[in-house]
Amino acid sequence: ALDDGERAAIECVLRDQGLEPVGVATGRAALQELMGSMVSGRPVGLVVMDGELVDISTEEWLRSVGEQANWNGPVVMLSDSPTGGECPEGVTAILLRDESHQTLGQWLREQWEPGQRGKR
Repeated sequence: ALDDGERAAIECVLRDQGLEPVGVATGRAALQELMGSMVSGRPVGLVVMDGELVDISTEEWLRSVGEQANWNGPVVMLSDSPTGGECPEGVTAILLRDESHQTLGQWLREQWEPGQRGKR
């Protein structure tokens, strides 16, 4: 799981790219935030998640996002080890956690649609 310092660093990268990040400590808290954003009319545009959630499996989280939140935006997953290029269903990209501060900004510049900037 990401510690507070890692989460803050990732939030900084996202802010530098013009996004408005909302960091949470657990997978269930992220689901609540995602569902709340849909209800409020300010849907989350991107999820950056740890591949090792402490309170829910990644597979269950991804399934819940589709079923409960009815959300299908991009999900960037941070991993401790390379995956061989295969992303689990529902994951847009996998970045190595140790390199995420550098690669997340690069991924956003190269892959993120300009119309999505400014969204949470």
